[in-house]
Amino acid sequence: MAQIVDSSESLHSIHSFESINSIHTSGSDNTVNSNDTDSSSDNTNISNNDSIQFRNILKIKKHKKKSIKTKLIFPDNCNIVSLIHQIINTLKLNKISYTLKKNCKFNCCYSNNNICILFNIYLYELEYVKNEFIIELVHKKGNKQYLENIFHAIINTSKINNTDYDNKNSILSNPYINNIINDYIKMFNLYFINNQKESYYKLLCTLNELSRNKDNRFYLINNNTHNIILNFININELVTNNDIVCHILALSCLLTLSENDIFKKEIKITNFNNIKKTTKKYINNVIDDKINKILINFKN
Repeated sequence: MAQIVDSSESLHSIHSFESINSIHTSGSDNTVNSNDTDSSSDNTNISNNDSIQFRNILKIKKHKKKSIKTKLIFPDNCNIVSLIHQIINTLKLNKISYTLKKNCKFNCCYSNNNICILFNIYLYELEYVKNEFIIELVHKKGNKQYLENIFHAIINTSKINNTDYDNKNSILSNPYINNIINDYIKMFNLYFINNQKESYYKLLCTLNELSRNKDNRFYLINNNTHNIILNFININELVTNNDIVCHILALSCLLTLSENDIFKKEIKITNFNNIKKTTKKYINNVIDDKINKILINFKN
C-alpha cells in the first residue's frame, strides 16, 4: 500500500511537476478524437519485466475539467509498473472499462444504474525522487460528484463506496413524487419528442432513477417512454462525450425496464441487434454489456 501524502481537488489543475516529457491530449475534452485510437485491447498486459518505457511521464498539464490528484510514496521495491498493476486491478474490481496508453494515461468509463462517468487517469513520476508518483483523475463527462468516490477507491485499492453518493437534485427527493409521477413522465417525453438535446443528460439521469422503482416502470411503459428512449438511441450520433454518456444512460434505462413483461411484449428483441457504437473499444465494452443484459432479460 502506498503512503498518501496529500490530496487536492480543484476545477483547474494547479501545479506543474517537471519531468521528461509532457502529456499530449486532444484539443477538446468534449469531442471524441478519432486520432486517439485504441490500438490494442483495453486490458493492456504489463509485466514487471516489460520493455515498455514508462519514464515518459510528464509534467502535469492544466486541465479545464474537474480534477483530483494526490502524491503517493511507495516502498523501495515498488515502481511505476507496480502502480499501474494496482490501478488495473482496482478498475477490474469495480468493473470500470478502460484503455491504457503508453504515456501512462488511462481512458475510463464507469456505468452503474443512473450513474455514468467518463474520466481519465494520469500518472506522473517525480523526477529525481525515487518511488514518488502523482496520480490525477480528470472528469470528462457524466456524474462529476462521483469522481471523488472513484478516486478514493483507486488510491485505496477498494470497491467504490456507493453509499456516499447523494444526488441532492434527485426527483425522488420530492415528497409528492408519487402524486405527480405520471405528469412528470409526460413532460420528460415531450423534451425528447421536441429534440431538446441540451436537456437529454439530466432527463436520462432522472428517468434512470425513476425506473429503479418497480411501480414507476408501469408509468414509464404506459407513457411509451421505452419506445421514445429506443428511438433516441437509434438517432444519437455519438459525436461528443455527452452523446456517449446519454447513449449509455439510455441503455441503462432500457435495461431496467426490460425486466417488465409488458416491455418484452412491446419491444422486439431484434431492435438491439444493431445498436450504434463508437470507435472506442472501452466504450463499446460498456455498451455491449448493457445490450447483453437486456437480451438475457428477454429470455427470462
